[in-house]
Amino acid sequence: MGRTAERPSPLGRALAWLLLAPPALLGVTLAYLPWPVGLWVGRRLGDLACWVMPGRRAVARENLERAFAGERSAAELDRLCRESFRHLGMTLVEACTFFFRPPSVLLSRVDVEGVDHLKAAAAHGRGTLLLTAHLGNWELLAAAHVHTGYPLSVVVRPLDSAVLDRVVTRFRERGGVEVIPKRRALRGVRDALRRGRMVGILLDQNASRREGVFVPFFGEPASTSKSLALLALWSGAPVVPVFIQRDTAGSHRVTIEPALPPPATGDREEDVAAFTAAFSRVVESRIRRSPEQWFWMHRRWRTRPGGVAVALALLLWGGVAGAQELGLAVAPLRAAAQRGEVAVLSGAVFVEPTTPRGAPAPLAGVAIAVLPPARAFLGDLETVKTHARDSAARYMQAAGEVRKIQGTYEQALRQAGVGDLVFATVTDAAGRFELKGIPAGDWVLLGRHEVLHARPPKKVPQQERASRLFLLEPPPSGYRAVIYWLMPFRVEAGGQAWVELHDRNPWLTGVTEEKTQGVR
Repeated sequence: MGRTAERPSPLGRALAWLLLAPPALLGVTLAYLPWPVGLWVGRRLGDLACWVMPGRRAVARENLERAFAGERSAAELDRLCRESFRHLGMTLVEACTFFFRPPSVLLSRVDVEGVDHLKAAAAHGRGTLLLTAHLGNWELLAAAHVHTGYPLSVVVRPLDSAVLDRVVTRFRERGGVEVIPKRRALRGVRDALRRGRMVGILLDQNASRREGVFVPFFGEPASTSKSLALLALWSGAPVVPVFIQRDTAGSHRVTIEPALPPPATGDREEDVAAFTAAFSRVVESRIRRSPEQWFWMHRRWRTRPGGVAVALALLLWGGVAGAQELGLAVAPLRAAAQRGEVAVLSGAVFVEPTTPRGAPAPLAGVAIAVLPPARAFLGDLETVKTHARDSAARYMQAAGEVRKIQGTYEQALRQAGVGDLVFATVTDAAGRFELKGIPAGDWVLLGRHEVLHARPPKKVPQQERASRLFLLEPPPSGYRAVIYWLMPFRVEAGGQAWVELHDRNPWLTGVTEEKTQGVR
């Protein structure tokens, strides 16, 4: 028989009451203050929080500087920092009002515009995904769904404090919101969409490297969750931006925008990145209208991209440091190409014989890339190799990380207008390759060979399986053994260079998981 939950002892209940009674009494007091007085008290509570929380104040001020550098003065940024804390103080008072008084008291101060956009989205019959952010009173936004006539579910991460999490969950359920825990999000979201519900996702917080993709946010690369894009592309449900903002009189306006058109490049990763970037642009646009109402205390840019990704981001979004970094590597090569100083690179890839009289076995299908040797690119590769043996997990990730770094670097070169310096080929049946027209100078060769194995290399833990489900990742059906070769070389004008790669001189070996198609 399963164990039943033990009821707390009388002493435990008494201690809980002693701990909860003071904040509950304060909450009731705030809830029943006259509206203008309550908002004034909320602003003063925000001033107090700004003073007693120097760490969060510093984070907010740093984020504001990052977002509005060159656009606003230092005095204006200081004012926005204070106002953001005051906004949270008023939000606290409103939360007490909603929690301790009938919901209609606060909901009567909310106006909604753009409901027709929800009707158009619901007409598709696939449910509706809502894009929103920690802007305005976002908890009140969830409760305000009653004004639209459509039921709402929200995906949330449980709070670290169990007591506070129960309070917030009760707050949401009091407003008729169905809560979907993030850990079991896929099943809950799928069920909610099938029932024709709206599913709200806040998409303005930092995401881990595994869960996120770097997209522009206030001109800087920010790791943003891929979940909304993956859900939309998988389900076909339209994505409708919805935001709430407080006006000067203390009322609130919910704005529902038209559904965002999904990208259709045919490449899943590109579609996810493009869709997520579109979401980020919408969120940024809304924040700019009322910057004092966003949650600046959160470390939005905590996850940082590697050196090559930073260079790419700077190239894409107007910076010069990335262009300078790539320029150091490509300038001599471009000059040589313009002078007509080119060469030929040939080579062979093979497996060494296992016996003294044996012959080398050619390796066909080896991907060969010849690239300018930018320091950021080579540095990122060496970092992966250095940490590949730190743990089994790092070893499993290493080959995939190398491939991503290579792809990012090649994209950076193309964005910089030097895509003609990306040379690629594949070895033939004899294990040979040849590349012509390579400008004279220093280069780096990156070779890759894969062998597919049908059985997975390890059993995936339950927690990792749950994470894959939330990210809509297909389960592994096998793995590929990967060999990488990395070889710097130099070619002279009019010359012919020769390289040999074999199984005894690899730069890195690793594995990558092979994924099945579809989601189970």
